[in-house]
Amino acid sequence: MIIQPPLIHGRETCVEHYGEEFVMKRPLPHFNAEQKKKWLKKQHNTRLVIEKIRAVGNTAYNIPRMHHIKDEEFSILEDRAHGIHLDRETYRQMPRRHKYELKHKLASFMADMSELKQSMEAKSYKISEELKIERLENFIGNKMGKSFHAEDVRFMEKIYKQIVAFQYDTVRVWSHGDLNARNIFYNPKNGQVSFIDFAEANHKIVYRDIFSPMIIDLGIAKPVYEIYCKLHDKSGFHIYGPNSGTLKEIMKYRAMVVCLRRIIHASDGIRLYTESDKGKINNKEKIQHIGGIIAELRKLDKQRK
Repeated sequence: MIIQPPLIHGRETCVEHYGEEFVMKRPLPHFNAEQKKKWLKKQHNTRLVIEKIRAVGNTAYNIPRMHHIKDEEFSILEDRAHGIHLDRETYRQMPRRHKYELKHKLASFMADMSELKQSMEAKSYKISEELKIERLENFIGNKMGKSFHAEDVRFMEKIYKQIVAFQYDTVRVWSHGDLNARNIFYNPKNGQVSFIDFAEANHKIVYRDIFSPMIIDLGIAKPVYEIYCKLHDKSGFHIYGPNSGTLKEIMKYRAMVVCLRRIIHASDGIRLYTESDKGKINNKEKIQHIGGIIAELRKLDKQRK
């Protein structure tokens, strides 16, 4: 059995390719005893989610099986998800047929997940709850004025007010909770799509997975949602139609939240007072990066209902 060097997956896990068909997962080596226990508990919960979604038996997508968890060794043996991470470049190079099939596979997976467990009671939801608002306020109020034009500052102040004010009624359904490029594998040989890492699976708002950062980045949110609506069991919870004004607003503001998260993350690295060449270069790169994101926000802001 050939075991390759461990890879870091996420914030908590080391992954080793255990031959061609399996992976071995362990907590990060610097974890203390308490952190390892929490990691192990999360993996047992993850296994339950994996077993439930696998039991649906939908062959449109693949969920790697978790074979066993050895508590005493803090290790997991799991089927290997073959292929490459589903990012923009991967999607760009996909054959047209695989792109078409991908939308159906994503929609099928999310429809199955959301119908495993659902909360029938619709409640008002503020989308700003998904942001570190204090950090965003610090960027707009303290950092932007020193590095950006006044027009950009005013624009960001307007976006901030819109995000804080926007809310809508929605139900909470069972969701993957972390649909990013690292957790979705695409196999170019056969078009198979695999979903991994269900550690964050829980009751979340129904649009959290559908309009996840990865799906927004690929530019396929609307067609995926249209397919999702056709697959959705209408006797269950209510969802907005793909052409409704409310749904278009949800899509717009969820995309804005993705942009604002990235701005917050990048702005944390800006140093207000730095004399070193390295610090100045770092600030310049961060400011240019944020400028590009603000340009994306301006495009989103121009969208009509």
